[in-house]
Formats: sequence, C-alpha cells, structure tokens
Amino acid sequence: MHYQLHATQSLAFLNTREEISAVIAAFLEPDFLNPLREPVENDANKTIVNSTKGLYPLIYNLKKTVLELPGLSPQPAIFNASVDCELIKDALYDGDLSTVVNILTNRLYDQRLEIAHLYKTKYGKILKEELVGHDLIIALVVSTPVFYATELHNAMMGTGTDEDVLIQILCTLNNKQILSVIDAYESERDERKFTDWNKADTDASRLYGAGVEIVGTNEKVFYDILCTRNYNQLRFIFLKYYALPKDQKIEDAIEEEFSGYAKEGLLTIVAVAKNLPGYFAEKIHHCMYANEKRHEQLIRIIIPRSETDMMGSIKEEYSKMYNKSLEFDITEHTKGLFRKAMLNLLH
Repeated sequence: MHYQLHATQSLAFLNTREEISAVIAAFLEPDFLNPLREPVENDANKTIVNSTKGLYPLIYNLKKTVLELPGLSPQPAIFNASVDCELIKDALYDGDLSTVVNILTNRLYDQRLEIAHLYKTKYGKILKEELVGHDLIIALVVSTPVFYATELHNAMMGTGTDEDVLIQILCTLNNKQILSVIDAYESERDERKFTDWNKADTDASRLYGAGVEIVGTNEKVFYDILCTRNYNQLRFIFLKYYALPKDQKIEDAIEEEFSGYAKEGLLTIVAVAKNLPGYFAEKIHHCMYANEKRHEQLIRIIIPRSETDMMGSIKEEYSKMYNKSLEFDITEHTKGLFRKAMLNLLH
C-alpha cells in the first residue's frame, strides 16, 4: 500500500503500525524526497513544502508514534543515513547544533558511523572535522577505538602527561579493546573466567611476601600478578590476601607500598576487578561533584558504553551508591545541549 501525506494533513486516519510505517517509508524514499527540495504545489490542496528539512519534525514524530501506539511492542525506528546526512549538513550550515545532537543521540552506534561514512562520500568532507570545537558531538561520529586513540594522543601531547586519562582508558579495557586502540600495545592479561583456589593462595602469599614481609617493595611481583590474572581470579586472590596474618585489604597494601601514578594504576585495577560498574559510577559522581566539573570525563565514560549492558549496570550501581538516579544528577549538574545529549544517551 502506498500513501501520500502532506505536511499539513491530519494523521488521525492512520490506525496501525504498518500504515504509519508505510507513510514514513514514503517520506524517506529518495524518489519521494528529491522533488521536495524545490517548492512544490499540489493541485489537490495547494500544500507547499519548501525543503526536506521542514519535513524532519513530522518524520521524527511519526517515528515516535510508531513506537508509542498502545498495545504494540517497541520496534526500531526507521533509519535512513542519507536523510540524516542532509539534515545534519543543513543544520551545520545554519549553526543549528541542537538538531545535530538530536539526530545523533537518537541513533545507534553503528548508525552514527554509517552517517559519518556516508557524509564523506556525499559531500567530500569528514564530519568530525566539520565539528571542531564540539568534543561531545565529535565523540558521537567516530568509532570507539579512534575515540580512545585520540584521547590517549591528546593526553600525551603538550607539557606533561595527563596520567588520569591513560589510567582510566588502559586499565579498564580488555586485551582486544587495547589492541584495537593501540596496535603496538601488548597485554598479557588472562581473560578466561577460569579460577584456581590453590594458585590464588600462592599469589596472595607472593604479594604478602613482596610487601609486608620485607623492607621496601618487590614491585615486579605486584605488576606480574595484578596485570596478568583474570578478574575472577583476582577476586579470589584478594580474599586470600585478606585472610593472611595482617588482615589487610589489598588496597591498603598498595597504599603503603606504592606512590603516585603507579599506586593509582594498581588501585584502579583492583577496583575494576572487584566492581567495574561501581568504578565508573564513582568516577561519574566525582565528575559532577568535584569543585571543577570534568565534562570530558563524562563524555569518555558514557558515550562508549551508552548502548551496552554495562551502562545499565553503571546506572544501577550509581543508584545503590548515592541513593539517587544517574539521570537525576545529570539533570542537576549539567545544562543545555550537553544535558540533553547525556540524558538521551542514558535512556
């Protein structure tokens, strides 16, 4: 069934998802959109449509209607990368960043990358270069490995090094992710879920002997164990370590034996092994409640995880730890377009 619908026409006659989907499909078909780039007069009702941009609110609301029809289970909204590219191009020409954010934060990760690729094909321009100065939007149109590589590059450029960025990225990614970000980086962490209580006993004793029992610290033992054992095994090692004579948590041992960024890096590994969502929840909370807001950290934590199960776990941990929802704090501690983008990504 083929529908014709004018921008001023009522949608009341549409009764089913199939009918509405057919209308949206009609609007998104290139053969239907192309004539609408120039003013068109319809003999039936003299409706004038000036541009595809003017159709976007209607298309967007139609998509929302498809998802919100009573008694119908949600279905993915129709996605057309070509239409999104045109809308983004027009919005950038008009300086309308709100439209760009609204489009990108309502698209899935793979869809955003498709938009960026098609944008270069259609217009010969790299989308992220069109967005210089708008870090949040740039992060939405590059792949996660490229995003992390850029963050690492920026952290090591200029005067000094931002070790916080290096630690947060490199200490929270798994082997495959690290290799995709930095080809030359080689990690030996065992990522199997296999655990061995006897080896946990041995490693706990080695850690104890490399710190508490000697003058000074045998740092190599700490690095060897904490940087190569899988996280399940590390949790057993921590339990075994606590059962040793001093009744000391592994974190306390690291605090006593190490300093500076070596200490912070090892403590991050321990925190990630114990509760990765809790680690990120704490970092997000600090971003918003610190004297100096760290919005770039919110971007770095939330965007790469916005479409993964991890985001749901982070939100759950955040509520447990701080007795309020992450969405509530985002609303309270951010504003404007940044707030809108963050809330869209969290839903």
